Amino acid sequence: MFGIGWTEIMVIMIVAVIVLGPKRLPEAMKQIARIFRDIKSTVDDVKNSVISEVDDIKSLPEQTKQEFEKKLSFDDEFEKEFDAQLKKEKKQVITKDYQPKREKISFTKKEEVKDV
Repeated sequence: MFGIGWTEIMVIMIVAVIVLGPKRLPEAMKQIARIFRDIKSTVDDVKNSVISEVDDIKSLPEQTKQEFEKKLSFDDEFEKEFDAQLKKEKKQVITKDYQPKREKISFTKKEEVKDV
């Protein structure tokens, strides 16, 4: 305890009895005990909150990984749905009498009209 031996504690107790007197010593000891108890509870609260925050930080990579996997699975589902819809459209086009529209392609230059 604080690196204090029994002899030092005895010296402190004798000085306390001489300074405070036997009437005020019990009340002073109660106040000192209350102060140490409050300090200990405050330190424990801070310790618990720090541990909780560290645990939250440690769980962040796992949460990020889960969110990433969820997005990947959504992308996979979207790709599967898109492919299925595309195949469906191809089947509809093939079954109908479908004639693709052809555009006329010209390799001649068009004359530019200049505004004067």
